[in-house]
Amino acid sequence: MRILAIDVGHGTIDILLYDDQKTFENSIQLVFPSVPHRFAQIVETSNKNIFLYGHIMGGDPLAGRLYRAVKKGRMVVATPRAAMSFRYNIAEVEQKGVIIDENGTTEKYPDFLHLKTRDIEFEVLDRFFSHLDEKWKDTVDIIALAVQDHGKNRPGESARVVRINEYKKRLKNPFVTELAYMDTAPDIFPRFQENIDLTRSYYEKWEKIPIMVMDSSPAVIAGVLSDLQISPTKNAVIVNVGNGHTLGFLLNSKKEVLALFEHHTGLLTQRKLEQLITDLMSGNINNETILNDKGHGALVFKQEECNPQKVEKIYVIGPKRNLLANSSLNIEFPAPLGAMMLAGPIGLLYTLAEKWGESFNFRFNANKVKK
Repeated sequence: MRILAIDVGHGTIDILLYDDQKTFENSIQLVFPSVPHRFAQIVETSNKNIFLYGHIMGGDPLAGRLYRAVKKGRMVVATPRAAMSFRYNIAEVEQKGVIIDENGTTEKYPDFLHLKTRDIEFEVLDRFFSHLDEKWKDTVDIIALAVQDHGKNRPGESARVVRINEYKKRLKNPFVTELAYMDTAPDIFPRFQENIDLTRSYYEKWEKIPIMVMDSSPAVIAGVLSDLQISPTKNAVIVNVGNGHTLGFLLNSKKEVLALFEHHTGLLTQRKLEQLITDLMSGNINNETILNDKGHGALVFKQEECNPQKVEKIYVIGPKRNLLANSSLNIEFPAPLGAMMLAGPIGLLYTLAEKWGESFNFRFNANKVKK
């Protein structure tokens, strides 16, 4: 079985073309800058006016560069779909000075810098794989995607609470793998559905193959879990310190989620993150405190099982993990299957196997692979 697993992060896009007839190490693995990261650099080094068109994608760090360009007197025009990359309520994008043009085309703005918004540039992958004589499009059986979607909030509701509310709903069955969706995403996650639709539309055969999607941060947590054994009667903490978000889970030996928190990495210091982890271990993590600090919030599912004395290890992963490099906490920096930057794609494989493995006759045992 061949699975194309893609994790679109804030700074990088991490890709694994997994082939169960090969060792993990011999499957094709790629890590390169994400589209918004690259576009942000292009905007920074250009003096042209800017026209954005295409699909919903991740907005950071591009959004900040665009708003600064507007303040410097440059014209920024976007189609409604492209503008939703920055806020689902495009009126908020207009308030930043971006002009929304429902009928915008590249021909209408010939002298502008043209940026086609989408999370995954499949044509770029096609050129790369073709150079390797890799017949990837016709041989992929399943596609698994991870992108970050804050969620579409209702009027008067903070977008930051949408994700936490969905965590609460999905984790009634308390496993990280419950945060994945197959073929269709809820309406509150337009970016999830956009990527499913965009992927299907790229190649005719892909219209009928299974496509799984989940959020990038839980995918990384699942990647660590795939490679982890928690001792009986013990708990473990896994924290993904991403470029944009920091997500922490407390889990028991059955890998059930006992509690969690989510915050914005840019607002965290070592001391603040250590306190969040300490509160997580005890089950005293406070939702309102994190919300008031402009984070997403926290949930405690099984207070009676939360006990700092039961935590045998705190696993910290992600591109900003050095925030805790000098921590006094009992921290380990894992690299699932020896590939820290592929934790997201590995987590997608683990989730697919755990949640839909029987349906697709797919097994993925990271511990067996590791040996």
